[in-house]
Amino acid sequence: MTALAGRVAIVTRAGSDPGRAVALALAGAGARVCCLDADDAAAKAAATAVADAGGSADAYATDTGNGAEIDAVVAAIAGAEGRIDVLCTIAAEPGDGSLLEDIATAEFDRLFRAGFKAAMLTCRAAGRVMTEAGHGSIINVSSAIIDIPAARTGAYAITAAAIDYLTKVLAREVGGQGVRVNAIAAGPAQGFSPFPAGQDELAAAAYAGLPEPGPVLTREGAPDDLGGLAVFLAGDESASLTGQTIRLSGGWTMPW
Repeated sequence: MTALAGRVAIVTRAGSDPGRAVALALAGAGARVCCLDADDAAAKAAATAVADAGGSADAYATDTGNGAEIDAVVAAIAGAEGRIDVLCTIAAEPGDGSLLEDIATAEFDRLFRAGFKAAMLTCRAAGRVMTEAGHGSIINVSSAIIDIPAARTGAYAITAAAIDYLTKVLAREVGGQGVRVNAIAAGPAQGFSPFPAGQDELAAAAYAGLPEPGPVLTREGAPDDLGGLAVFLAGDESASLTGQTIRLSGGWTMPW
């Protein structure tokens, strides 16, 4: 599959399961992938996984929540590669299950920085390169929790919703320069849960009084599900699609 042959893609949090899945899919479609992660070893492991699968990738240890640092890395990538065609930002850090009235400021700051701020700063840096070139596709991946006002998910859900709105506003701002911006609201099966793994009691308390959470499909989801959708949004087949949030949750949420 070479739908993205000759293109350069950036994937943030590439060392996470969903990030690595996206990096592998984009590389499998022919893109050269720049794997960004705050953890140097994780970034290198993602790039190695791409290379082992026959793709082309480089690793960058990068704090995407630091504006100066992400600006420098994106500039370095643009200088080395001569172009940036695709950006996929991944926000996948769970919260601690606090009620909004109890949440520590540091915990809210942690989630907002790792999620929204990192997405915004990376979009800003890569978007400048794309608008100057007159083309590009930005894909922000957040969480399907944006449609479920569950207790104890507040900071996580607010962060995800902010990424969704960032997508819409940015799509409006850069569409005239040939850049598309879309979002994927992924579910727990793809690695986007409000709670740390194993916190079943916390999840049960959060969803009390709400419809039973979970997909309507019998097929079991996985982080790899992100890959095909990311390739579609990155490529020419979605050339008329922008400003949209696609729910990849097996039917867990079905907004109007």
